[in-house]
Amino acid sequence: IMFTDIAGYTAIMGDDEIKAFSLLKVNRSVHKKWINCYNGKWLKEMGDGVLASFTSVSDAIYCAGAIQKEAKSIPDLNLRIGIHLGEVIVEVGDVFGDGVNIASRIEAQATAGSIYVSDSVYRNLTNKKGVAAEFIKEEQLKNVKHPVRIYEVSVDMPDEVEPVAVVNEDNVSADVKKKNVDRWKKPLILGIAAIMLVAITYFVFNYFGRADNSGIDGATTIMVLPFDNLGSPDDEYFANGITDEITSRLGLIKSFSIISPLSAARFKESGKSMQELADELDVDYVLDGSIRWDKGSESQRVRITPRLTNVSNNRQMWTNNYDRNIEQIFEVQTEIAERVAKALDVNILHSERESIQVKLTDNIEAYALYLQGLDAANEINKTNMRQAEHYFEEAIILDPNFAAAYARLGANHADFWWHYFDRDSIRLIKAKASIDKANELNPDLFEVMLSSGQIHYHAFREYDEALEHLYAAREMKPNNGEVISTIGWIKRRQGKYKESIEYLLKAFELDPLSSNVTFTLGETYTLLRDYKNARIFYDKGILLSPDWHGSYAEKANIMLLASGDVKQSIDVLHKAIKNTDSQDLLRFEQTYLYYLIQEHDTALSILNQIEKDELTEQFRFLLKFKIKGDIYLSMGQIDVANIYYDSARIYLEDKLIKNPGEAKYHSTLGIINARLGMKEKAIEEGLKATKLMPESLDAWIGYERQLDLTRIYALSDEPDLALERIDYMLSLPGNFSKELLKLDPDFDNLRSLSGYQEILDKEYEN
Repeated sequence: IMFTDIAGYTAIMGDDEIKAFSLLKVNRSVHKKWINCYNGKWLKEMGDGVLASFTSVSDAIYCAGAIQKEAKSIPDLNLRIGIHLGEVIVEVGDVFGDGVNIASRIEAQATAGSIYVSDSVYRNLTNKKGVAAEFIKEEQLKNVKHPVRIYEVSVDMPDEVEPVAVVNEDNVSADVKKKNVDRWKKPLILGIAAIMLVAITYFVFNYFGRADNSGIDGATTIMVLPFDNLGSPDDEYFANGITDEITSRLGLIKSFSIISPLSAARFKESGKSMQELADELDVDYVLDGSIRWDKGSESQRVRITPRLTNVSNNRQMWTNNYDRNIEQIFEVQTEIAERVAKALDVNILHSERESIQVKLTDNIEAYALYLQGLDAANEINKTNMRQAEHYFEEAIILDPNFAAAYARLGANHADFWWHYFDRDSIRLIKAKASIDKANELNPDLFEVMLSSGQIHYHAFREYDEALEHLYAAREMKPNNGEVISTIGWIKRRQGKYKESIEYLLKAFELDPLSSNVTFTLGETYTLLRDYKNARIFYDKGILLSPDWHGSYAEKANIMLLASGDVKQSIDVLHKAIKNTDSQDLLRFEQTYLYYLIQEHDTALSILNQIEKDELTEQFRFLLKFKIKGDIYLSMGQIDVANIYYDSARIYLEDKLIKNPGEAKYHSTLGIINARLGMKEKAIEEGLKATKLMPESLDAWIGYERQLDLTRIYALSDEPDLALERIDYMLSLPGNFSKELLKLDPDFDNLRSLSGYQEILDKEYEN
């Protein structure tokens, strides 16, 4: 087992986020190519750390040597590496065992630029060419029973060793290339996890069948795998961007059904074979290849070598070398799309040909910035989105007529608002200004149609206007997963949950390895109280993204909603905390679960581990003062509880001065006022929240505010109103169930009423 991280990375991140992000991408690229070269398995990435396994000590040591050798030529890439010989246990969504623990502890002892190994590795280094070892110390490592002898290893790497990723294919025969790939590339399949992934994928496809979609059925399915970057590691974004642009142009040909770039990237990383591709994803053809961007002093050239392969027989259908000036990049993209169609005997319609010949900009430098923006925006977090914003703005400065850049910039502003990274209304103004300019420049561009739909949705909740743009975008690209999934998400906000499921299942066909699509399917089945199918998709989401908290948290939630099994939900969250880095949200969830089963000391201990006083998300506002009040009230310490409730009240009243239109602030304040015995103020705040966010504006969030009002009635000694609303809430799709009703202390004073038992006995249909 090899564990690595970047020494001083936290300091770099604190000084320069963009520099840190770029360094992380370079580090990932270096690791992947050498791990592949030495027959390793990429197990996991944890922040700036990488965990990999090898079948032999030799491969691990030489891989570490190659990584350190290249790292020394890259500024600020100061790596520490720890290696141990032991057992790795792979379960669904998790990699663990003493071997992993010891490797990570040894790595933490290492100095920058060094390779430290355990004595079990050292004993296997006899007669290894170019390898020398020196004893450093014997250390009692944390959570390891016995002291471990640690050695520093130096590896004299020969200059001629090169990873497969940079092999020049231009003058190599197909047979030789195949032998090289067979020799060096082994599938990166994580044992049991991979088997489970195949099983769940097979079950989902066969259980639900193929969605009824005239655009998908009968179309030729193509997956465009990320083209290998044969240039500088800094150009990885360029290779990814050109791959996406080729994918986009192929998507304009209605006879093709294109698997999404995200699923294509995931499949390539898995290292699976063409046969596995055919079996698991029902793909007809694969387009892959390589890209090299040569930046000479006088001119810049780009070499693209695409290959089209028939998946069923692994036979190459077409290949070519395009060696052109960088200014001809759009023509090359168009020509590749046309040649793929010709190879598959597909006639391109006149309207399709016009669309795939579109040139986004004449300014190549602006186009490179645009591709960097797209690359950054692929991962939704505050840092990445700020970088994307910067790149799009720089592209627009270089080309003020760059419609696609304006469109993507506008969508980025809207996403800042939607994901609560920035709730300043200036974001909405900027989003509208950007998309208005994009539509002024080129309203018929696909990127403009898609972004227009996303902005009307995320910035303004103007669903009809959003759908108008998205339907137009789908007319242009009937098999585009991003368009179809966005329509599905809007249908949820309109309360059309079953229609939403239909669209999301279609998106799942086009993007079967997207943890986002599987997660949203799980969410939507949860709202329909179809907990069995919700769990199928959450489990798949955990397999696809074991280091993301969302699927774990929602899986814990459905266990609570379906059966009231708090202990089982706690177990899921415990596993999530071990695997993910979104600790605060998960600890808030844990606190609530321990509160439900009255393990008050544990609940308070977990809550005190959360550094922030609050956590804001789309649906809830979580405040430590309020939660502590709930816990102390449950303990019978009413005076202490009221102190915390009063602090929570003051805290929220201050937030409402700054943001009076935030519905969840009002409804949370209403619940706190009810706890403090201020009945009229409590109900007033609850009603205000439902008016600010009615179900007609957002069926999903509107339901949550109605549920808050229901709690306020229950806590304010209005049992008839509370029971009436509980009956109403259970009659609608939503994140509430009879099992939760039985558990939640907010409804304690209703339990002796006849109407309460009548609700528990009633059958509801959603």
